[in-house]
Amino acid sequence: MRKEDVYSGITQIRDDLVERAGRPRRSGRLLRGLVAAAAALAVVIGGIGAIAGMRRGGNPSNGWDGSPMDPGDSYPGGSDQMGESQPPEGGEGPSGGEALLMPLAAVTYPDGAAWLTQEDRQGLTGFFRSSVPALLQAAQGENAVVSPVNVYMALSLLAECAGGETREQLLALLGDADIGQARDRAQKMMEGLFNDDGTYTLKLDNSLWLRDDGEYDRDTVDVLASRYYTWAFRGEMGSDGMNRTIQDWIDSRTGGILRQQLGDIQLLPDTALALVSTVYFADMWQSQFSAEKTQTRPFYGPEGELDREFMNKTLEGTVYRGERFTAVCLNFETCGGMWLLLPEEGTAPEELLSDPEALATLTGEAPESVEREKYLIDLSLPKFDVESRADLAQALADLGVTDAFDPQRADLSGIVPESSVPVWVSWVLHGARVRIDEDGCEGAAYTVIDMPTNADPGDLKSITITFDRPFLFSVISQGVPLFTGVVNQP
Repeated sequence: MRKEDVYSGITQIRDDLVERAGRPRRSGRLLRGLVAAAAALAVVIGGIGAIAGMRRGGNPSNGWDGSPMDPGDSYPGGSDQMGESQPPEGGEGPSGGEALLMPLAAVTYPDGAAWLTQEDRQGLTGFFRSSVPALLQAAQGENAVVSPVNVYMALSLLAECAGGETREQLLALLGDADIGQARDRAQKMMEGLFNDDGTYTLKLDNSLWLRDDGEYDRDTVDVLASRYYTWAFRGEMGSDGMNRTIQDWIDSRTGGILRQQLGDIQLLPDTALALVSTVYFADMWQSQFSAEKTQTRPFYGPEGELDREFMNKTLEGTVYRGERFTAVCLNFETCGGMWLLLPEEGTAPEELLSDPEALATLTGEAPESVEREKYLIDLSLPKFDVESRADLAQALADLGVTDAFDPQRADLSGIVPESSVPVWVSWVLHGARVRIDEDGCEGAAYTVIDMPTNADPGDLKSITITFDRPFLFSVISQGVPLFTGVVNQP
């Protein structure tokens, strides 16, 4: 296969979404500057010898079961051959030309879209409230950030590949009654959250990476393509070319803001397959901060006083007061906003992660117990660039996903049937970054789940709110929590 075909095959990912019909559009100014929020999540499943009938020396142009795939055949998902596509405008082709990649599944969105119901949104916020305290438990005075919507989508893909009690534990954490509900909700997320009309951007992408000499459950792969809009590729696992190509694919899906962390995503020769899920978000503040009003002032962090740049503006808005926090929401220009929770003096932001009032407010659904009143708000907010990485394996185990981490109990029969060698989850690395400035918000995240095979106004009162000590934040779009985090050191 020519290197040019690899480049074009990997870089043209779902650009046809922009043409999808049946979506209402809202007018607004074009996006300017760095105002993106993105999340990327990679799920890695290792398994040499764990797939029934796996053979050495397989041809990368073979089909799922090793039979030759006619280049003229249509791919699962029903779109054109990837080799005929072009790189996205302004993008660069991946550097992984040495990986012998064969695009197997290309997907297109149907006309129209499914929409998230109130029940779906409640399920997603339920997952947020149950999982975020555990996912951010490693903060302990440091900055931390995670992407709940990205973790949710990745675990949905993993549940599709699992079976037995392993699947049941994943579905219980996700809040889905069965795999059918998980599929429906994931499809609604993929379609209903999508927007790229020049007002704001929100995209979800999935891809499946397979070893060139393996056999996989065709039905599962077809479901991933048709319900989760997952592209599928074959290649030489563990090769430098394959690793670079996967890193570049993630980079192209997330605006380039994860580039410094993607070197950690390295598949090994005994990896059986990899699932990659990404989220990209971009919007501007509804009322932007003036750079002329930005001033340097102290921020009182856990380790003492720090001089930081604070953005300042006056706005009309609602102030929310819980028992142990004060909160405001900065609206985005077109959809959603960023919630900011300032703990009362003497309360660490991590303590609020176990506070039902605070968690509900972070999802944009402040309970009745939280007082609210309109004010003319003099807001002072530090610019921040929050970055963190942590192993989430223990957090997920604490949330009830235990069998996946047990070599004797893990069940991945959904994608690797009749496995003769145990396949289990050994570690879950989640890295994320969110930063804000006068124009808007930018962020990114990824998670790698490794699965080895060895058994080892005039009348308003005024109020001044200054976020000059550690605080919490969340980014909400269409009622869905995209990011949440702790700022201890902006």
